[in-house]
Amino acid sequence: MEHYVEVFSRRVGKHIENIPDEFVSAFKSYSWPGNIRELQNMIERAVVLSNEGVLPNLLRPTRVASIIGTTVEDAFCVGFLCR
Repeated sequence: MEHYVEVFSRRVGKHIENIPDEFVSAFKSYSWPGNIRELQNMIERAVVLSNEGVLPNLLRPTRVASIIGTTVEDAFCVGFLCR
């Protein structure tokens, strides 16, 4: 994961100072059905959307989980689609 953060931060000209534990934990627990390409795309998106050198957590439980009664694991989604 750190490798791709470095690659994409160089590519887009952003310096990433901090990869939050929440980001690492969410990315490690996600099943990545699209395999390495999906992982790369999500890390690139996080680098592009980073603010002040900190990566945003694009994987997060949605509020929908509490409404429809799914588990948190089933409710993970791409952060920008959960708004």
